[in-house]
This record gives sequence, C-alpha cells and structure tokens, in this order.
Amino acid sequence: MGNPPLGVRIMRRLRMIAGSAFVMLALGLPYAVPSPAVADPVATIVLDRDGPATVMIQSKAAVNTLNLAVASPTRMSVCNDCRGGENAQLGILTRGTEIVLRLDDGQNSFLSTDPAHAQIQQSDGTWRVTWDDAAGDRDFEDLVVTVTIPTPAPPPDQDGDGFSPPADCMDTNSTAHPGAPEVPGNGVDDDCINGDRPAKVVAVIAIEWTTSGSGVRLLRLQVHDAPPSARVAVRCHGRRCRFARGHTAADRNGRARLLPLIPHRSGTARPLKSGSRHRT
Repeated sequence: MGNPPLGVRIMRRLRMIAGSAFVMLALGLPYAVPSPAVADPVATIVLDRDGPATVMIQSKAAVNTLNLAVASPTRMSVCNDCRGGENAQLGILTRGTEIVLRLDDGQNSFLSTDPAHAQIQQSDGTWRVTWDDAAGDRDFEDLVVTVTIPTPAPPPDQDGDGFSPPADCMDTNSTAHPGAPEVPGNGVDDDCINGDRPAKVVAVIAIEWTTSGSGVRLLRLQVHDAPPSARVAVRCHGRRCRFARGHTAADRNGRARLLPLIPHRSGTARPLKSGSRHRT
C-alpha cells in the first residue's frame, strides 16, 4: 500500500496535536501555544515586609558543578555542588533589605543583579531567581532558586466581629468595626472613622415676645428638658445684631435662662431689631 495523500497526512497530524493549541496553517506557519502567566519581573530582591527570609534551591538543570552563596546583606554559603532541596535561613530581616545572591559555576561568578545571567520574578513574598551559567545557552534553568519571606499572620480578632486591628479600632467591642452604623453621642467610634459623632440634643425652647414698632422685644427665652449640664448657645446673625454669640449651661434639672445672654439697655426688654435672626 502506498503512502496516503499529503492532505490526509496533514489531517492525521493535526489530530495528534493536544487540546487548545492554536494552529497556524496559513503560509506554513507553525502552531503556537499561549505562554503561561508569570510573576512580575524585578531587577533585584528587595524585601517588601519584615520577617524571616529563606533561600532554597528548587532545581538544577546544568551538568556542571554550581555553587550558590549569599553576597548581601551578609555573606554565607547556601550550597556547594547544589543538587536541589538545599536551603539557608537568613534570619529576621527588615522591609527594604536587598538580598544579593552569587552563583559560581567553576569558571566565573555571577550576581543575581546581573540580568545577563539571572532573571527574577516576584509574587507575594516570593522571589524566583533563574540562572544561566557561563555556557550562555540562555535557557535560565541551570539553577532555580527562591527567596521567601512569609506573609505575617493577621492580629487576632478578639471580639469575633470579623475585623482585626488596626482596621478594628476597638477589638473588645463587637459592635464597633468598619462598616458598623455610627451612633452619635454614645462615646464609641462605632464605624472606626474619626471618632464618635456629636449627638443631637432634644429639648424644649420657651419663648415670649411682643412687637414694638419695627422690631420684637423678647420677654422670655428659656430651655427646658435638656440634659443636665448641656451646653446651650445663642447666635445672632444680621447687620443689626448687638452680639454674635453667647453660651451657658443647663442646670441639673435641664433648664437654662437665655435672656441674660442678649445685651439690652437697663430696665427694658431685649429688643430684636428688623433684619436680625437669633438661633439657639
């Protein structure tokens, strides 16, 4: 039996190509498989948090002997004739510390800051360093090393409201946490935003007056049923005001007399001239 036609051979070959590969047949271009996502490339290893740092050899593809050491912030050997699985503890390091590794392939030494022989990818507390030795085949798989620093555990949630400090400004009160409704005047920063809001005071204002020409004369201005020792302020707005503001405090029964706060001539009632407004 002779060979099948060319078109049949091509179809058989296509059936052998796995899954989701995108096949480019036009102009004889080869098929291409989308590259997997990789971590963000960085120029060097600079810690983004405090904590214990560990250097670990993940794999080795080179046939020659490779030695790895830490050049900075301290000098120490990680492994001689690295095989994979070796590790070194660098101790507790602080955020912003730069770690520099040194690879020795028996001919030359290369630093992890040399982009011709080291590539670094960072992802959430892990820096993956892939090395290319003096052979220069540009595969960057001769030695694969990771530097890791663990993500710190969140503070304990003592009141069980689902939030931990510092986001939870009062971790002993489960009703106070981000997103909670703010209750004004209860002395608690319920929503953890800028402290407790002032509460509105409900009180009774008693006022008596009589008209006099173009103005009004106040005969009585009092506050009743206010909280004991509540601060009561009177403000006057307008060009003809004789005062801008006065304040007093309610007594233990919640009462405050406000007429003494308004200036007047001796022996007369307090006048409110046209064009002025009083607020309490």
